[in-house]
Parts: sequence; structure tokens; C-alpha cells
Amino acid sequence: MILQFPSHETLRFAMMSGLIPAKVMQGPVSADDALRLEFAFRSTKSFREQLAAIGVVSTDGPLAGVIRQYAHWFVLLPLEVTALPEPAADRVVIFVLPSQKTLPSLVQEMLRLGNDRQSIARLADGRVLLRVIAPPYFTLLRALESVEALAAYFEAAPQVWIAAGYSHPLARSITVPDASMVLLAPPDVWELLAEPLWQPLYDVLDFKIDAAERLGPPAEPVQSMTIPLRLAPGSSDVPATLWVIDAGGDQTLQHFVEESPTRLIEQLAFALATDGTVLLRSRGRESPILELPGAVDYCVAQRLPNLFVPRGWRLQPPIRRDIVARLLADDPDWMVWLQSSESGSFTPRSIEESAFRPLVDWVDYVIEREKVNLASWMDEAIFDFDSFVVADVAGAKRAPATAALSGASVRPPLPPIVRETPAVPVVVEVAPLPPVSVEPSIPSQWHIRCDALEKEFLAVEGELDAPARQRL
Repeated sequence: MILQFPSHETLRFAMMSGLIPAKVMQGPVSADDALRLEFAFRSTKSFREQLAAIGVVSTDGPLAGVIRQYAHWFVLLPLEVTALPEPAADRVVIFVLPSQKTLPSLVQEMLRLGNDRQSIARLADGRVLLRVIAPPYFTLLRALESVEALAAYFEAAPQVWIAAGYSHPLARSITVPDASMVLLAPPDVWELLAEPLWQPLYDVLDFKIDAAERLGPPAEPVQSMTIPLRLAPGSSDVPATLWVIDAGGDQTLQHFVEESPTRLIEQLAFALATDGTVLLRSRGRESPILELPGAVDYCVAQRLPNLFVPRGWRLQPPIRRDIVARLLADDPDWMVWLQSSESGSFTPRSIEESAFRPLVDWVDYVIEREKVNLASWMDEAIFDFDSFVVADVAGAKRAPATAALSGASVRPPLPPIVRETPAVPVVVEVAPLPPVSVEPSIPSQWHIRCDALEKEFLAVEGELDAPARQRL
């Protein structure tokens, strides 16, 4: 049967849409320059009508011009340009080298780039196949640029390998014989190879090693090297957990305690050195943010709980943690801080851990220091009237007055003064008072200001001696 296809696009559509049965496409076909295809197939009427609908006609004339024989129809579809597949850890690529001469440089390049998952096979015509798992991208670019006639192939379907940068629209429909593989390269190269015998890379590598030279011990012991340990700028993201105030910092600490809330003081411990240096240290996991005039912030160095460096600095050179602990903080009962000086040098200073105690235990809130003056003021505020006797006309008896406060001193009563006067009846006529209209009084500016201060005083949250209330 001979079919006349008007174009390659029509042939592609007929093959990909299923108009041409898969069994037919797997069989041999002959083609000429006019895109007439001759193949063995007993067609049906419906088959011819479906092809006629897309412009494919059946002809009886023989093929003309240059006639090419193909083992299957898939060769008739050209390869399409496409992008490289996404890199993957298990993606396999086969490199085809024209000879073994260029193999060492390619293998050495991939070994230098950290890839040794390679295996090698040799073909009868002298070519070499290099099978690599996840090859470096740089090597793939060399294959795309055809450097040294190097070609790379990706597996598009089982045993179907297509040149890098190309694809076949029906690659998954291609059937390859057992123990074989096919290489597809542009423009229409189809090469069927027997499955090669792959050898691991290290089985074929022969490393060249110069003659070994054995050296004896030195005649004299090597002198130790002295490397200065200094402070260098580091990260300032680590929060400060230690604050050091030089001699005379007790006044700074006193002011800090007076202005800070109790919940902040409870998070700190303090120690006082013999030279007057004051140290504040965080007690909890989360360090508070303190602003102390004249204080130097310190943070933990290399996760050693008893070694501190100025915040924003680090030890240079960066040596191991165990060596730093042995050199600077080998005793866990002593806390060490590195006091920086000029040009990055430092002076280790230390204090016993037992010297720290909670700051809240040191603070004594004095409430009764003005108790004597207050009692004196209360005594002066009592109005001292003379005693007098009021005659009770109704004859009712009143209970004797008692002290309102227990323990308060009661002034003894003076002897009553009795004045005898003749009883003279007095008649008093009381005239009714005229009605009086009372207008509401307007509060003065002083009363308004007092009321506003009282409301502001009550609205302040905190203790009675809070700084905000003291300012009022």
C-alpha cells in the first residue's frame, strides 16, 4: 500500500493521533522525496476515509526518485529542539567519545568536580561510552557546544537515548529489542547498539604515584609557635547576659534599682568585686535589655557558660571550644570576662560564682524611715480645745468618750467650770425666714486642677512609689 502525505506535519498528526496503527508504525517502510510511503498493510475502507479527511490519499503509482528504507516509521519524524532536563540526583547521562584519547581529561574533570559515579564501555569501532550518574552541569555544556566531538545522551524511554537538547514526540512508543539500546541524534541518526559491558571507573583507573620518600624524625624538636589570642569584631545578634560597671558603679546601680520595676530586678543577680566593680548577670533563659550608663555589655563566648566577651566581639583566631575552655575558663566555679583594651588585646578578669546573689534580695524598700516625723505631724494637727460642760436639759446620759485608736494618748479632762446664774424665763419669737434661692457655686481653678491631678494619680498603674506618681 502506498500513501501520499501532503506534508511532514500531516504525517506527524497521523502518527500521533493514532490514525496509523502502532503495529504498522513498528514495521518497515519505504519513502521517497515526495513523501510517499510504501508499506505492507491490508487497509480497510474506514482507514482510507479517515486518512482522506486530513488530505492523505492512496495511490497506485510506484515510488520515484531517491528511495529510502527504514526499519520503522518513527525515523520519519525529525527530532525536536528542547531544553535540558532538570538536574536530578539519579539522572543518568551517557557521553559518547570518538576515541579513548579524550577520555582521561573528561574523567579527571568530573573527578575534580566531585563526581566519581562513572562507568566505561568500549565499542568495536573505537568509540568510548562513559555512563555518569548526575554529571556536572559544566560537562553537559561542553557536550552541547560539541567540544572535542563530545556528545551527551539522556534516556527518554527504556533503552532509548536521545541527544541532549532534543526530544522525539513518540519516544515512549519506540520498542527496542532485548539486550539492545538505540541512540538518536540529529538530524535523523538512529543507531542500534548491543547493550555494552559497563566497567566501574575504579576498575579501569591506574593512578600514578611518585616514588615514596620516607622521612625520619627531626634532629631537634620543633619549637612551639606563639600565636596571640585577640578580640576581633563579630556578630552583635547574640544578646547580652552580663553587664560590668567599673569602680564607682554603686551609684549607677542605686539609680537603676530606684527606676526599675520589681519584675526586672527579679531577673538579675549581682556581685560586687573588691575593687568596687559591679557585675549584673541575667538569671533566666531570656536576657532582659538593660540601659546602664557606663556599663559594658558582655555575652557568652563559644557556648561556655562561665566565659564572656564584649558584645559584638569574638576570639581570633577561631580555635576549638575545648581549647578555649582550657586556656581561659577551666574552673567552672569561677566566672571569667575578657576586658578589652587597645588593638584587640584583652585582660581576663574573674570572680567566684558564689559571689553572685539575687539582686532582689539586696534591695530593701524603706517605708518607715519617716515614721517619727509623721507621728509628730499628726500630733500637731490635733486642735487643742479647752474642756467644757454642757448641761443636758433632757437629762439623757451619754456614754463617756473613748479613744478612737487603741494605744493613743488621751489628754486628762480639766475640772469642769460651773457658773451659777438665776434662771430667767426667756420667750423668743421666731419669725419665718424668707425663702432663699441657692445658686450652684462655680469651682475655682485650684479645685479643677486638684481633681485632675487626683484622677491622673489614680490612673497610674504600679506601686505607690512608682516614678510616674512621684512626679505628680
